Amino acid sequence: MTTEQMHDLSFEQLEDGTIRLEQRDYCGESYVIDLHPCQLRHVAERAGLLPPPPMHSYPDACDNAGDEMHHLAIDTDDGGTIHLYQTQVRGMGGSDEHVMLHPTQAAWLGARLLS
Repeated sequence: MTTEQMHDLSFEQLEDGTIRLEQRDYCGESYVIDLHPCQLRHVAERAGLLPPPPMHSYPDACDNAGDEMHHLAIDTDDGGTIHLYQTQVRGMGGSDEHVMLHPTQAAWLGARLLS
């Protein structure tokens, strides 16, 4: 898939189905989070872009435990910014990462990936 971009956020879907988000800051630093499609759906649900499904509809590998998902935490600050925190996933390498999405970026990302 071709890399898509909106302002400082870009994404691409890798061959294994993983969705890679990359955000560049004003100093040129790059922050990358690889999301399983279930994690992306969880983000869209938590951001209010999709209605949450019944809890039993999540596959075992993507089981939702309360408000957070294994290796992925989502927080929203008072300004509406959505913060995605990913801890290192075994076998995927990398380190803990943090990406901040404006609600418009979250809506754009959800619409592009779910279409």
